[in-house]
Amino acid sequence: MLEFRPSPRLPLKYALWVGTIVALSLPLALLAVIPELGLGYLAAFMGFTLLWVLPTLALLVPYCGTIRYALDERELTVRMGLLTKTEKSVPYDKVTNVELKRGIWDRLLGLGTLQVHTAGYSQQVNAEATLSGLDEWEAVRQQVLDRVRARQVEGPQPPRAEGAIPADTALVLQDLLAEVRAIREEVEGLRAGR
Repeated sequence: MLEFRPSPRLPLKYALWVGTIVALSLPLALLAVIPELGLGYLAAFMGFTLLWVLPTLALLVPYCGTIRYALDERELTVRMGLLTKTEKSVPYDKVTNVELKRGIWDRLLGLGTLQVHTAGYSQQVNAEATLSGLDEWEAVRQQVLDRVRARQVEGPQPPRAEGAIPADTALVLQDLLAEVRAIREEVEGLRAGR
């Protein structure tokens, strides 16, 4: 099993996105020049901005510290969360696409993001699993693709319900049932012939 974490630069990437959102919303502060809005509007705008920016920036490092990725022989697992713990597992035999994304902040920081899509989620916008902040995105992508191909060569493993009997055991049981029925017929034939 291969376990790894995102780059320590991931919180910086998220902080840059927060800064970008704040910078893009600053023109709204210009509405304060409207006499009816004035300084009250500007104070409220700045207050609400600080109300979400400061906690967001304060929680970036602890949140990114909770992110864990794992590749085992059967599935990819992503774990994360401070208050709400989330664990997503994606079986390799369900994977239809492994997408590499590198936005502007990713490229500037030398990071990459892998998005893993499955057939069941092909109509949705979001990926089934996202591995953000990868330093070695090409190596991780290749590891995932190799495991996906290996599982596809083996063929899909049919899901077994709890208590389900494997196919080879079912064949043995069918043979036993046929023998029991044959014995029952013999016994009934002997009783009828008395």
